[in-house]
Amino acid sequence: MQVGLVMMTGIMQKNSVQKLKGLLNDRYGLGLQITSMVNVANMDVGHLGGELRGSSLSVPICARGKYLATAILSRADSLSKGDLSAVSEMVRLVLEPALFSLYLERQELNVRIQDLKKFEDLENVYSLPSLGSNSGWSNEQPEFSSSLILLESFNPHTISRVAIHIHETGKRWALIRYSEIRHSLNSVQDIREMGPMTLLVEDLLQLSPEAQLQLVEFAQTADPKTEPLILIGSTSSLDDLNQREVLSADLARILLYSRLELDRMPKEFSKLQETIEIALDKHALIRHTLS
Repeated sequence: MQVGLVMMTGIMQKNSVQKLKGLLNDRYGLGLQITSMVNVANMDVGHLGGELRGSSLSVPICARGKYLATAILSRADSLSKGDLSAVSEMVRLVLEPALFSLYLERQELNVRIQDLKKFEDLENVYSLPSLGSNSGWSNEQPEFSSSLILLESFNPHTISRVAIHIHETGKRWALIRYSEIRHSLNSVQDIREMGPMTLLVEDLLQLSPEAQLQLVEFAQTADPKTEPLILIGSTSSLDDLNQREVLSADLARILLYSRLELDRMPKEFSKLQETIEIALDKHALIRHTLS
């Protein structure tokens, strides 16, 4: 299981990672990002040298046979092979222990999610004092008029970036991929008990007919302030999905009024972020369909 996106921001703020980031920039002129949303299907994650893709060096971070995340080093195309190898090793030495610790925490988290079905207050059970009480979430967390948001784009990478931005804007305690916990979500109550977090369905086609029915039932009575925000990605348009009859009519009606057509928004990411923030107004999700 990948570490995913949960607490990635916390990893980047660790002193050791901040020092690594400064060293890479000062000595090599490199930028550093950590992501779990890189396609590693064609990467040799056990290879020590990383892989140069365009101007960026992708360094898979693994520990004890587990793929954890990928470090992306920008502006790396001018480095020699020796420097690329040295940089890759340096990045691994710093990130492997931090990310493996996070991986173990995620493992424990998933076990606890399955064991907490009898509890109503997930936040209290997890003992996360920094998040405050449910009333604290009501005051600080943006309130959306829908707990389901469809992210349409032909580019899966755009969907991933926007999902991260929406999650960070919402200040929810975690972002977890649906593919990582889908087998633990056997009922609507299982979804509710995850609390005020973000659940990312990378591809709508991952949803079985039964899962679609669960989301419809969840959306009808969901409380966006204390229950999950579910982001659903799709590289096909809603019209196309309807024509292919892979989407239930009830779910299609819900998503029609809570979708973001990302390919019709500005291409520059900073401007795209501004547009998303307008669409995700603090008190409502604005229907965003441009004519």
